[in-house]
Amino acid sequence: MKKIVFFCFLLLASCLSTQAQALRFGFFSYNHVLNAMPEYQQSQQQLAALKVQYEQELTKAKQEFQSKYEDFLDGLSTFAPSIRAKRQAELEQMLQQNEQFRDEAARLLKQAEDEANTSLRDKIYQMLQQISREQGLAFVLNTDDNQTPYVNPELGVDLTLPLLNALTGEALTVQP
Repeated sequence: MKKIVFFCFLLLASCLSTQAQALRFGFFSYNHVLNAMPEYQQSQQQLAALKVQYEQELTKAKQEFQSKYEDFLDGLSTFAPSIRAKRQAELEQMLQQNEQFRDEAARLLKQAEDEANTSLRDKIYQMLQQISREQGLAFVLNTDDNQTPYVNPELGVDLTLPLLNALTGEALTVQP
């Protein structure tokens, strides 16, 4: 009985190792592919321009606040109590509005970046799926950020260049 169980175990292990040898995998650098896409460069320029607009508006708001604050300080000793209270309330409201605008600008910038990246990520993954199916790959690894410290290039397929070629429409070659 022990011989039969041992034989079945060897047969199963043999089948699994044969099947594992038939599995092919791919790997690529997501960041390399993303940064090489023309759409990514364009979206980064648009985001930078939007950020400049928000920063300019924030600078303008700070300058307006600073000017009103200086006027308040200059007239502090001459203002009647009701005028002083009114101007102080205006300054507090202005400060609060500036903080709200800063927070809203940061949120809108993050949202715009997320939307742009989602579109680009979807495009990369669609092309990755197509190439992986064509090459008969079982799975694909992302080699960025030390997520995959070692991949034997003789056993896997590097998909970075085919992805770049498909996404940019250019025939790129491997750089030594």
